Amino acid sequence: MLDKLPEAGLKRSKLKIPVARLAALAPAIVQVAGGGTGSFVSGKGLLVTNHHVAFGCLARLNALEEHKGIMDDGYVAKDMAAELPCPGYDLLTVVKVEPVTAKVLEGVPAGTRKNYGARFEQVRGNKEKLRKACEADGAHICQVAQMNGGTAFYLSTYKRVRDVRLVYAPPKSMGKYGGDIDNWMFPRHTADFAFLRAYVTAEGKGEAHDKSNRPMETPVHLRISPYGVRKGSLVEVIGFPGRTKRHVTSQSVAYQTRQYLPEVVSLLADLLAQVNKRRGASKEAERKYMSLESRLQNAIKYYRMSKKGFERWDMLKRKRGEEERRLRGLKGSSRARAQELLDQMGGVYRRYLRFHRKHQALNWLTWAVPSVRVAHDIARWGVEKDKPDEARKDSRYKDKNVYQFTEAADRLELESELASEKALLAFFLRRANKLPRDQQPLVVIALRKQVKAAERGAGAKKLKGDFASKAAELLYGRTGLLAADDKAESIKAAVARRKALFAMNSEMLRKQDDPLLAFALSLEQELRDIREGPFAEVEQYLATVLHPRWVGTFLKPKYPDANFTVRLSYGSVKDYTSTDTGKTHRYLTGLKGLLAKETGKWPFVVPTWLKDSAVKDAPAASPHADKWIKDIPVNFTCTLDTTGGNSGSPVLDDRGRLVGLLFDGTPESVLSDWQYLQKEQRSIVVDIRLARYMAGLQGAKALLQEITPPSPAEVRKLRTKLKKEKE
Repeated sequence: MLDKLPEAGLKRSKLKIPVARLAALAPAIVQVAGGGTGSFVSGKGLLVTNHHVAFGCLARLNALEEHKGIMDDGYVAKDMAAELPCPGYDLLTVVKVEPVTAKVLEGVPAGTRKNYGARFEQVRGNKEKLRKACEADGAHICQVAQMNGGTAFYLSTYKRVRDVRLVYAPPKSMGKYGGDIDNWMFPRHTADFAFLRAYVTAEGKGEAHDKSNRPMETPVHLRISPYGVRKGSLVEVIGFPGRTKRHVTSQSVAYQTRQYLPEVVSLLADLLAQVNKRRGASKEAERKYMSLESRLQNAIKYYRMSKKGFERWDMLKRKRGEEERRLRGLKGSSRARAQELLDQMGGVYRRYLRFHRKHQALNWLTWAVPSVRVAHDIARWGVEKDKPDEARKDSRYKDKNVYQFTEAADRLELESELASEKALLAFFLRRANKLPRDQQPLVVIALRKQVKAAERGAGAKKLKGDFASKAAELLYGRTGLLAADDKAESIKAAVARRKALFAMNSEMLRKQDDPLLAFALSLEQELRDIREGPFAEVEQYLATVLHPRWVGTFLKPKYPDANFTVRLSYGSVKDYTSTDTGKTHRYLTGLKGLLAKETGKWPFVVPTWLKDSAVKDAPAASPHADKWIKDIPVNFTCTLDTTGGNSGSPVLDDRGRLVGLLFDGTPESVLSDWQYLQKEQRSIVVDIRLARYMAGLQGAKALLQEITPPSPAEVRKLRTKLKKEKE
């Protein structure tokens, strides 16, 4: 946490600036599109992040006729007027973070099996009061985040920026060089960077895109180091790491090992095959499902390697061993209370297993099928809109966030097409239909009856295929939520229909004659019954009473689990030794290694202009070359403790200057959500010198003028001048 930086440790690691200077950089760190991290690198709102964080922007632009090909070709804005709006992208910039534990827990009783529901609402109510007061000025977005389920609470104040534009992105072949073959591997040679810019109104407000908006003034921004790193260098990273689970109990690890991971690996592998089958069926499907395919590729490798890691590191045995040692260290009633607490948590997990497959099936359905996701948002919003804002438990449906899902709905035809949506829905229905009877979603059982009724109906149209295909045909055959084709008038009508439905409440929605909407209404009702019924014990008792009690009373960790709040980690640049092969790899890769990997086939394709430069321009003599390897640096490894959400996070040197962007980890770091192995795992960083080198080759002159740091000679000259002035 930035309010509790490890000052002594940083000083021992030879940080050359005051620790307070690092904390003061917080306004330069931004959360990008709700999932990644970026950082401002100029006073004019220019920010740098990962190519894979900007991938959604590129994919949505690529789906537009006027920008077709931008993903493969990359993009260079010659000036600010040429910067392109990123559909659906926004930023959260840090204003301040403050502890509010006492205020949140004021008057809140200790949680028990009987009162956890009322207690949960009391805590939520206190958090809402703090959020509402924080947002009263209308200029900020505020969030109260709980640490380890509720051992502590922090109020984060952000400024939201809704006009984000693409400045520079390398071609996909470079931004994803090595693809999923090299993903989570090292040596690595990926140009995983992109530049965006934040725009605001003349009054400095972060409103939606408008031509009159201007670049955001960002007086706090990172300086780019002209030197790079070497082995042993101190590095720090500031970002928004996602949700880690390092302080959970063995029951959680058992659930992951025995249920969740095997099931999700099977699901994602089959889903990816289905998506690729559809993408191979037409050019339109290939473009529209590009972003989904990319997310699935990353997810399947992550979960496969996680499953392997759980087995390799014997996570369940290790976690149980930790608990047994902790229990042996306790005496008398303390030991009995700890054991009772573990038993209570185990009971919650056992009860969750009675419906977890149904719950997961419904959640995946709303995530992976774009049209179902939109239809579900319509159904859920129809219920939520009639509640006061503070009574809406899911932040997605707060007034301040409504634009996110309504604007996403406006883009539906850019990310989906009818034939593929039918196939994807049928895929999920087919899997759900094979679940044990007591785990089958009610919506699936109801669909079976509808299909049979349709087939018996007088003059019924002959439905083809298995149950799932027939059900998908029924649901999409008469829906107005998704355009039937790519004709402008069809899309216009579908967009208008969705807007009209978003304006209706649940009572009005139930009167509509639209089979896909009716399915979504039933889907939401079933999910709501689970949320407010059996899952409440998981969310309100296990997560916010039992777990924080275990962590706060018996575990007492040095730091809280990550939860998308801004954090700092520090480490050093080190070589990487594979635990699979025992081979040690130098910490830094270069352009020569990148070129040596080229095969001419995806994912190892190097653009001609980069190959030509390597031959003609003597990269070793470039000002961006690394003097230790005598080559253009590409990626380096370090001991930084990072996880999902850190993608795009700035990696800083011992003077707080930007040296790279975190984008991946070695195989040993796949389980970083669950453990940190300082000796074995490494974070992988794209060297910022590579970004500057490639920007020069691609003619990004305006960008380079904006971010180029003073040369070493200029720095020495300035230091001499300042020294003389002091004398």
